[in-house]
Order: sequence, then C-alpha cells, then structure tokens
Amino acid sequence: MGPAISIVIALHDGRVGETIRALARQTVDPGLVEVVLVDAYCHPGVLAEAREVAGEVSGILQSRVVELPRSGRAVSWNRGIEEASAPLLLLLADDFVAAPGLVESHLALHLERPQDHVVGIGPAVFPPDDRSAFMAWLEDSGRLLGVSFTRPDPELLPAFFYGANTSIKRSLLERAGPFDEAFPHHGWDDHEMGI
Repeated sequence: MGPAISIVIALHDGRVGETIRALARQTVDPGLVEVVLVDAYCHPGVLAEAREVAGEVSGILQSRVVELPRSGRAVSWNRGIEEASAPLLLLLADDFVAAPGLVESHLALHLERPQDHVVGIGPAVFPPDDRSAFMAWLEDSGRLLGVSFTRPDPELLPAFFYGANTSIKRSLLERAGPFDEAFPHHGWDDHEMGI
C-alpha cells in the first residue's frame, strides 16, 4: 500500500530544514506520508539543505528531492504533483514550519469529507521570531493574501487558493488542469488555480 498523502514542496527559502524536520515530527504514522521537494529556483544552499535534512530524517520520513532547470514555482508544483503517488496532495510552503497535527488535520478533513471538490486550506503565519510589526499587520489585516488567518473565523474569498498549506484531491487537480507555467512568480499561479 502506498502513502495516503503526498506533501509537495516547491523549494525557494532557507527554512526548508526546519520544514522537513517538522514533517518528521507529525502525529500520523510516517508510513502514510511521502514528501516531494522540488527545486526550480536553483538556489544551491537551499537544495543542499533539503538534501541534507531529507537524509537526516530518512529513517522516519519517505522523501525525495527533484531538481529542475530554473523555471519557477508553477513548474515546481506541476512536477511535484506528477512525482507524487498519493491520491491526496498537500501543497506546503518550504518556509512554513508545520505544527505537529497539521498532516493529521488534513487527512481527517478528507476522510470526513471525501467529495472530490473539498479542499483543505489552512493558515500559514510568520514564525514568532521573524514576525515584525509589518508582518503582523499583513497577517492580521488580510492584506497579504486577501484573508486574515489570525481571526478566529476567517472568511475565504470566492476562488481563494494558495500553496502554503492546502490539501486537495488529485482527482480535482486533474480536472482543473495543471498550474499555469506562464506565471513565473509566487502568487498569480495560485490565484489562477483558484479560479
């Protein structure tokens, strides 16, 4: 039996080691999880750290690193989705350090709501040690992504979608089609996928 959830991470940031270590500490059976790390930005330090930490947790977590020519995040998402083997995908930002129950929460949502159209969108907030007053304003106001993740009951905008902490069934992604690779930068590829 293969993994129940594939976590796809488009590499671009120097926090990737913390991200991978946090995934190795999740509250679910690690045998249910695979991690696909995709580098399309060609940051040698980030790629080296991803490989090193993936090796460090290899006894706990099944993961692999895919290196691509410089191309952008949409290309990373598409290749990671192709490489992933599970029917449920979790798109995760590489600078997002997951709380221990994150994967369990996404799995529980999709077990409870197995319909193809159900998408789990969780918050992604700046780490407290990096959270400046400006970052706090971005998160609390909702100006960063159009929704505040720090309110107790955030309301999502129609067609809201982003790749920082989102679970989606492969069947829905296949119907929607791939991320539009004409968008080379963060943000617009997510927006277009939401639509």
